[in-house]
Amino acid sequence: MAATQPRRFRNFARKLFRWFRIFIWLVVLFVLLAGIYLQQIGLPGFLKTRLLKTSRNHGIELEFGRARLRWYRGIVFDNLRLHPAHSTNGPLVSAQAAEFGGGISLNSTSRWHLSSLKLQKATLIWNNSGTDAGPLTISNLNAAARFHGQDAMELERVSGEVHGIRLQLAGDVTNLASLTRMFRRGEVEKGENFPVRLARVLGQLHFAEAPEIRIAFSGDLAEPRKCTGQVRLRAADVASPWITGTNLFWDARVRGQATNSGVLRGSAGYVAVPWGSGTNLTATLFLSLPDPGSTFWSCEFYTAANAVATRPLRDRTNAISVDRFALSGYVHGPWNAPRAWRGNVKVNAVRAASPWGNARLANTVFDFAPHASPPNENEDWSFWNALAPISVAWELDASDCEIDALQFGGMKSSGLWNFPELSIQSFRARLYDGEAYAHLKLNVTNRLVELASATDFNAHRLDRLLTPFGRRWLDQFTWNSPPLLRATLSFIHPAWTNRAPDWRGEVLPTLQIDGDVEAEGSAFRKIPLLSAATDFHYSNMVWTLPNLHARRSEGELELRFEGNDRTYGYRVRFQSSIDPEAVKPLLDTESQKIFNEFSVAVPPRVLADIRGQWDDDSRIGFEAAIAATNLVIRGTDLDTLTTAVQFTNRVLTVQQLHATRGDREIRAESVELDFARENIAFTNVYGTIDPHLVTDAIGSKASAAIAPYRFETPPTIHLNGTLPMHDVDGADLHFEVSGEKFHVWKLTVDRVSGKVDWVRETLSVTNVEGSAYAGGSIAGHAFFDFRPRLGTDFYFDAAVADISLQALTTSQRITNQLEGVIGGQLAIASGNTESRTNWQGYGRANLRDGFIWEIPIFGIFSPVLNAIAPGVGKSKAREASMNFVITNSVVHSDDLEIRASMLRLLYRGDVDLEQRLHATVEAELLRDTWMVGRALSLALTPFSKLFEYRVSGTLRDPVSEPLHIPKFLMMTLRPFHSLKKILPEKPEVETAPP
Repeated sequence: MAATQPRRFRNFARKLFRWFRIFIWLVVLFVLLAGIYLQQIGLPGFLKTRLLKTSRNHGIELEFGRARLRWYRGIVFDNLRLHPAHSTNGPLVSAQAAEFGGGISLNSTSRWHLSSLKLQKATLIWNNSGTDAGPLTISNLNAAARFHGQDAMELERVSGEVHGIRLQLAGDVTNLASLTRMFRRGEVEKGENFPVRLARVLGQLHFAEAPEIRIAFSGDLAEPRKCTGQVRLRAADVASPWITGTNLFWDARVRGQATNSGVLRGSAGYVAVPWGSGTNLTATLFLSLPDPGSTFWSCEFYTAANAVATRPLRDRTNAISVDRFALSGYVHGPWNAPRAWRGNVKVNAVRAASPWGNARLANTVFDFAPHASPPNENEDWSFWNALAPISVAWELDASDCEIDALQFGGMKSSGLWNFPELSIQSFRARLYDGEAYAHLKLNVTNRLVELASATDFNAHRLDRLLTPFGRRWLDQFTWNSPPLLRATLSFIHPAWTNRAPDWRGEVLPTLQIDGDVEAEGSAFRKIPLLSAATDFHYSNMVWTLPNLHARRSEGELELRFEGNDRTYGYRVRFQSSIDPEAVKPLLDTESQKIFNEFSVAVPPRVLADIRGQWDDDSRIGFEAAIAATNLVIRGTDLDTLTTAVQFTNRVLTVQQLHATRGDREIRAESVELDFARENIAFTNVYGTIDPHLVTDAIGSKASAAIAPYRFETPPTIHLNGTLPMHDVDGADLHFEVSGEKFHVWKLTVDRVSGKVDWVRETLSVTNVEGSAYAGGSIAGHAFFDFRPRLGTDFYFDAAVADISLQALTTSQRITNQLEGVIGGQLAIASGNTESRTNWQGYGRANLRDGFIWEIPIFGIFSPVLNAIAPGVGKSKAREASMNFVITNSVVHSDDLEIRASMLRLLYRGDVDLEQRLHATVEAELLRDTWMVGRALSLALTPFSKLFEYRVSGTLRDPVSEPLHIPKFLMMTLRPFHSLKKILPEKPEVETAPP
């Protein structure tokens, strides 16, 4: 019994195992059959319905041809389509095959449980209807992804084409929900979703060849700084509104989890953006991301390009261009506080050109850091508020550069910005054959600008930077080699909020300049100088040169200058020993004519004070004290000259003039040259200088008028009156003259005095008194009129008394023996120097104790009388007298009587200015015998007829013929005289008539 029970148990157990084994195989068979069905036939209808309902509950419309279950691949959908359930916008995914690994819960929670996802030959279309952007399409999409939970994803491979761009993507991320939040936040901030923006951007990109983008990533989207990844872009060319380029390469790598750093590299054969373009571009960026719990970051960068050019800037016609450009440096600091960043930036440029300047080489280094104690913002500081929190130091080294019309051979500079002060601590440049050194400080709070500089370059090359007045002022100075200039400058800048300041009205009154200048081979207003040096000051719009010293070849100049920029007035005070001709350029054209009146061989000593207006040369005026030697005034040589000169309102006044020539001198209370009226006024001019020197200075007409009148010894002259500068016809001069050894024609006066009045075109000589010829006296007056076209009209009246005939003939170099004392008067009522045929006048003459028989006209009776009574024809004439008139230049007398001891001669007749005679002469014998002379003369009347002659010929060679005696009878009375006419004789020394 006991053995039977175990056997029954074993049989039961054996049957139970057999049925269990059958069940297992049935289950396996069912599973195999179900698997074969799900894999080959697909999901049954109820599962499809449940799946479609579940996806629709999630807002997704799901369409597919069939859904099969692959044990090793998951669910495989054929011809899958996904799109939003209740919107025409959004993504539309269509795939030839799609695999979903994992399982799907069909319970009430309706949750998807995906472990992997694969898409083959899929297309993603994101519709953007209602916007200006077209649909966003990803074609030829192949993807494989694995999911680890709900927020982790691993992309094994993703490839596709987006708008002609070949895209490859691989990586793994966690916290996928953060990506959704970022997209939503971006939509709120931008006002539209990311796909719309992306479609709009891609719609404006154009490629000749399909570019390639490869992306690899890994990290936690909740903490982007821990992400790592790489983005690589290659494009043969691209064209868009933002960028155009060829041979583009871009490689960005981020290593967040290990080193919290990133590297960005890029290059392009050609690239153009809206603001410029370049070739052979290379760029590298090293980025260190903040550590967990810290906001500190750092960045190093380097970029270089060739042929960089910007587009024309605002208000500029040209752009910035650089043949070779390099930018490098580093930046570090809190990433969320840019004003606390520190860094260094280096800029290198080769052959750079810009609207402000050009350079062959330019290297610049910037160091910036946060301000130690940044100030609070102030609205008065304007744009400086943005710069106040940082400090910047820089260094610049450039060569062969041009900056805003300044050409530099080389330039070095360093500076510092540290609120509130901006300073250029050192500036050195080579420009225009010289150098410039400068130090500049600007205080933002009080707007004070201070500059210290030293230069020795050609400042004329700066004319484009100056105002018109500044150019006119600088144009006064020229030089062979640029001057050495040292200066300090300060001014108050206009308010920073004033965008259109009045520089002249606001800044110029605050400008202060102090300095000195030295120049060699320079010129001021075309006045050449060997050297010049001075200090200079500018304050309250007034220039001051307190101690200018200039040197020329002939002398030196000590000068003080003041110029007012408000009134444009100036004042120059100087002491000079330079040639006055040098100052001609300082005067206007009319005023320069004064220099035509004089010249100097030795530069005078001049102490002067000049005033004027820069904008009106006609308002120039000056005062001067002059001491000169060896000068010429209007052709008159002088040994010395001292005077005080004043020039104002175009009137030059010479006062207290004293001039000498040898032992002679001239003094003048005043000589005034009026250039407006063009005349010269003389006041109380006294001199002992030859009057011909004065008339030569007056003009040729005045010189010709008094040419016959000369003093051996210069007379004493007192002069008053006026004289035109260019036309002596307006002269009004009055002379008082006294002197010795005065010559007129062939006459000589021992002493003479008189008054000469030159009025317009007339010259009158009055109050003439003098002595001549052994105690004789002379008196008279004369008048000359220069108005006739030919010659000079004149009249004169002269009287003489007690003139020694012997002395007169001796002075005329006459060798005959004449004696006697003569007197008389000669008056020419009218005459002309060019016509000697129409003189009119009258006169008288008398003689005492005269021996006159050697005069041919009076000696015609000497042979006859000597034949009658030897010696009678040679006796002295006790007296002689005559009155005469001059008509049409012919002298006529009816009462010429000559009384001698035994006879009286009576002449009647004419003689013209050519000395031609037409007269009769009668001798009365014994007419003047005492007591009985009249009776004897009456008794001898028939005999006297023998001595009545007709006289003709000339005064030098008279011809006489008796009126009542035949010629043959005269031979008996004059045998020797007749023989002389027949026989030849030796020529005698010619004698001149009186």
